[in-house]
Amino acid sequence: MMYTDDEDLYLSRINAAYTGCILSCNPYIKEYKDFFPFHDSSLSEFILAVPGIVFNIPVTVLKVIYEFLLPFLLSLLIYWLIFRLTKNTWFSILGSIFIILGFNLINSVDLINILDIFHLFRLENNHTQFLIFSRPVNPQFSSIFFFIYLHVLFSAVTKKTYNWFILLALTYGFSFYIYFFTYTFITIIQGVWVVICLLKREWKTFNCFCITTVVGLAIATPHLIEIFRLFQHPYYSTIPTGFLISTHIPDISLLGVMLFLIFIVIIILYIKRFKIITMSAYFIGSLILACFITRNEHIISGMIMQYDHFENYLFSPILVIALCFCLHAFINNIHQKRFYWLIALVSFVPIINACIIQYDFYHFWLYRAINDQKYVPVLEWLKAKIPANVVVYAPESLSALIPIYTHDYVIWSAHAYQWVSVPGRMQDILSSRTSASKFEESTKKYGVDYYIEEKKKDLFLRDKVKKERIYEDEDFVVYKASQ
Repeated sequence: MMYTDDEDLYLSRINAAYTGCILSCNPYIKEYKDFFPFHDSSLSEFILAVPGIVFNIPVTVLKVIYEFLLPFLLSLLIYWLIFRLTKNTWFSILGSIFIILGFNLINSVDLINILDIFHLFRLENNHTQFLIFSRPVNPQFSSIFFFIYLHVLFSAVTKKTYNWFILLALTYGFSFYIYFFTYTFITIIQGVWVVICLLKREWKTFNCFCITTVVGLAIATPHLIEIFRLFQHPYYSTIPTGFLISTHIPDISLLGVMLFLIFIVIIILYIKRFKIITMSAYFIGSLILACFITRNEHIISGMIMQYDHFENYLFSPILVIALCFCLHAFINNIHQKRFYWLIALVSFVPIINACIIQYDFYHFWLYRAINDQKYVPVLEWLKAKIPANVVVYAPESLSALIPIYTHDYVIWSAHAYQWVSVPGRMQDILSSRTSASKFEESTKKYGVDYYIEEKKKDLFLRDKVKKERIYEDEDFVVYKASQ
């Protein structure tokens, strides 16, 4: 019942990993599979599929396990990072709770979501989906990897041993096979630390960061080659790029202003208290500066990417960590321990917020969840009776589910546009519904093995497909294509 944005897309990719699809091959279109270059060569789905492969756990069961296990692991990583920075349990708990359960209350664009807080006090929900860290694979798994990188980075800059820098190089290089927005932001963090070490004239650390960056890019070479092949491919235009905006105008958001002020406060407080800026302050400052650069990378590139991914999955958690770090420094500076009782009270706010969001959306999706049970019999029959790797012609709603519950392909699905495709294929499929001759031509052209008709909707199949009926239930009829 937990329908999050593009959840079925990610689950189909995990299911494809069960049959040996290690990188992001197309789980929908048989002849495409791993034929075209990928713009998202991610190992995340394969890594998440390994327990299911080893212990024979279905993808749908694995999804339920991960919805609880992975956010829990992420909260531990967040707690541990804040504790390493502040040595304070209260702020560590507050930060991890707010990032996981109160993501919609502290916003990377507006700092505070006044409207969501207003609805919260009225015990209402103004959010559009379930808690974002419950969505597989991203940001659920990619955020875990990002915080692992932050832990390794903090250890490298504080301990300055070769072992940590070797691990940092491996973590950075491996990030290219996790998530585009993750490795893009990590690359900027790496560059920021190169500049910091250069300005501080710490030549040993400077050399270490330069080497780790080069080694990381070397590890990423296969992925970078794949991206280059994609840009050179004649079908590159079939990938949706409508979300990209061309501009060179700087974007100074409220987030940028607030992070800059936080950075100034940190400097003032630490100079006043310690007479020097500690490595923890440098660490927070580097993340803040990376946010500035990422937010305005289009000044040079001329292209704004999907900043909501950066803001929701990367900037907002960093904002919460920076606030916890700054407030801790402030409270310690004025020696007001009674503030910790207020922190304990505030911690209940994101918990109540998460309960309301989950409760509302369970009810919101209840009807769809009940209605979707009609797909269970035909999907179970396909999995049990039909050989794997066949091509099925089915309604769009069912075409999105077939690659999740079976190891079969479909003639087309709305999610298939995420990969390079032959121009005109989608138009062929849509136009095939207009006449019997076009339907017959299109299904033969794309090698359809089985047809699925939804009785109450796809009446056109009844007239156009004169094939053998091999399965029928209350909602669906399955036909076998003639050889």
